[in-house]
Amino acid sequence: MSPTLASRFRAVTRSRNVAPTLVTVLVAAPLVAAVVTGEGNPIDRLAQSSGSAWVASEGAGTVTLIDGPSEEVVDTLPAPGAAAGDVLSVVQREASALVSNQTRGTLARVDGATYAAGTPVLVADPGSPVTVLQGGDQAYVVDPVRRTTAVLDADALTLTATISLASTPGSGQSAVDDDGRLWVVDSEGTGLASFRGDDRVVRAPADARAQVILVRGRAVLADLAHGQLGTLGGDGQVDRWSCLDVRPDDTVQLLGSDTADRVYAAVAQTGNVVVARLDTGDCQGVVRVAEEAGHDFGPMVQSDRFLFVPDRTTGRTTIIDTADSTVVDSFALTPPGNRLELASKDGIVFFNDLDGDTAGVLTFDGETWTQGEALQKYAPADASSQQVVVPQDQEPAPAEPTPGTTAPAPEPTSEPTPSTPPPAGPTPPVAAQPAPRAGSDSPGPGSTPTPGPAPSDAPPAPPSVASLTATPAQVQAGEPATFEATVSGEVTSWSWRIATSGGTELATATSAFSTGFTFPADGDPNVVVTVTVSGPGGSSAPRQLALTVAGPPVATLTVTVAGGGTIDVDGSPCSDVCTFDLTPGTTAGLSIPSRQFPAVFDGWGGACSGTGGCDVVVSEDTAVTAAFHQAPVEPEDCLTTDRANLTIVDEGGGSWLLTDGTSRMFILDSQEDAQNALIVAQHYASRCFIGRPDSEMMYWNGPNAGEPVLSRTDCISHDPAAAEIIRDVWRLVAGNSLLATFENEADAGRGLTVARSFSRMCFVGRVSPPGEITYFLP
Repeated sequence: MSPTLASRFRAVTRSRNVAPTLVTVLVAAPLVAAVVTGEGNPIDRLAQSSGSAWVASEGAGTVTLIDGPSEEVVDTLPAPGAAAGDVLSVVQREASALVSNQTRGTLARVDGATYAAGTPVLVADPGSPVTVLQGGDQAYVVDPVRRTTAVLDADALTLTATISLASTPGSGQSAVDDDGRLWVVDSEGTGLASFRGDDRVVRAPADARAQVILVRGRAVLADLAHGQLGTLGGDGQVDRWSCLDVRPDDTVQLLGSDTADRVYAAVAQTGNVVVARLDTGDCQGVVRVAEEAGHDFGPMVQSDRFLFVPDRTTGRTTIIDTADSTVVDSFALTPPGNRLELASKDGIVFFNDLDGDTAGVLTFDGETWTQGEALQKYAPADASSQQVVVPQDQEPAPAEPTPGTTAPAPEPTSEPTPSTPPPAGPTPPVAAQPAPRAGSDSPGPGSTPTPGPAPSDAPPAPPSVASLTATPAQVQAGEPATFEATVSGEVTSWSWRIATSGGTELATATSAFSTGFTFPADGDPNVVVTVTVSGPGGSSAPRQLALTVAGPPVATLTVTVAGGGTIDVDGSPCSDVCTFDLTPGTTAGLSIPSRQFPAVFDGWGGACSGTGGCDVVVSEDTAVTAAFHQAPVEPEDCLTTDRANLTIVDEGGGSWLLTDGTSRMFILDSQEDAQNALIVAQHYASRCFIGRPDSEMMYWNGPNAGEPVLSRTDCISHDPAAAEIIRDVWRLVAGNSLLATFENEADAGRGLTVARSFSRMCFVGRVSPPGEITYFLP
């Protein structure tokens, strides 16, 4: 930080003892945190209130309430109907939380006042990568697999409508604006669609990589392929376009401001945040947030005028003051490579380590941002005195659920009770005991339980993963790979995660014993496969397999160009030694650009032959040579003019002779042309020829005193830099103008040298090129 900024903003790290309330759980190894803290209109616009936020922990199967002002964990609860390892996400709804369980296809509500967990409701097929949005009093579950959106009452979670999307929206491709309109972009390229409660459907063109974000509550289409932003109207059409300074292949995180007409884009390829202003169309603002390119940025958040940019590569979050586009501070919130999520609310920014057991808050005192001490969401495996209870009698969700139906809920073995009361607000009521199951002798509430026999066996041990292997042993990009695990102990659920070594998640699965994945050819080759199993005794330690994914099979085409020329390989120029890694069986087209004189193409060698274009099938490593030579330049051939004896002789019959007393130089068709020819001849010291005795070009040369003044000027202008020789018949051209034609490459070389020295080719007595008398002017 600069000295000026350091005087304005000072980082303060509090040293505090935080005693989070945790529920008891049977866990034998460190649990991995997971998924999102809040996705109303995902991450780019969070709907939170009252100074507290819920965060999810996938590895523990829990949700945690954090109080911002006191910087304390209020409580950690089992996520409704979840088991350890389930893919969880949380959407904040005022003080409550909507908990989405992707593994089981359910949605549940946790009350922010009483901490009571509602019954999970089936909203999608288990494993579907749904996005949960909220708008007003409704929750929207966008399902890209079934290409539908389930609309539910956000409090009762009762189904009110099902919308057919005819689209497969991906990450960042759905949002609900402040008018309650749902917007989706099809990741398969059919365009943009919007829906309202009156069932009006509006469709418009949009690229498959486009995203839809909210700026001040209004939908904006981010066209990444063309580097532009379009503010959308109610008719689904773009009202106006403005620029976004990104490239089509950039990896970006987008955030629309809720206070100004601005869009922020964190670009991995540059390490910068670029700023686009929708009101002025300006997109030149840029702030550097990473010292090196290639960092993995997470979703950004905004608190008042401050922008927070999480960098998962370093584990740091950079704070930008958008008022003057300066970096005011940065904080190390997670270990490098961990997935980090932020949530902004009431002037407080909450952070959640998705790959660890900690969360925390950043606060602003009017002058400086301060990082509070990390808060523990749940106890790690080595904290034997504090563990989390996870319901054990979890029933699997049906494979074909009907959205809005109640999911079967597991019967808990014990009821979680906060060990530390919340710092403010209502006190959670004592949780009711679960009702006895049919046929059970268990007592009801208020009765005195009959003592049973003491357990004779110790609690069951958690299962363990004995081995994790890959088939084939050398995993290759673009080819299916299978990962298999062997386990010991009783297993009731599986959790697979495939990610890059930097923490970017590629896939998750819940299949038993094995899972498959095909790695992309352009992805990070360093990956980690993690499997965790759970049973009556708890969860196993995560078993990991680190791999380096080999690139797809390639056949290399090597092209060697000798002699100073250039060839094209499928449009790519090559003038030395060039290699092209191709998919085996690819046909490469090799051609010779015509305008590269004095380099003259002699022919192909290797896999190509002849002097024309060549198409070569590259099934294995293949070599091609291209030979050129440099054409000679004919020396200048000039005759000195006796300018003192130049005269015009009328030969009668409409012919006038220009002579220097010893030779008949030119015969002109008019006295005017003869007089102009005399002026030109007197202006130059010599006349030069190309290709004598049958000259292909004649021109005047030598010292002169500027441009000759004639009664009539007849010139062709050309760009000297554009003068070229076309080899077919050794044509001298400049743009679309034909200047001369030669019989051999040496004469062509001399003509090209002359044409490149001047910008106008002029004539006297021209009937057709090259005319009677030719001279060149600068």
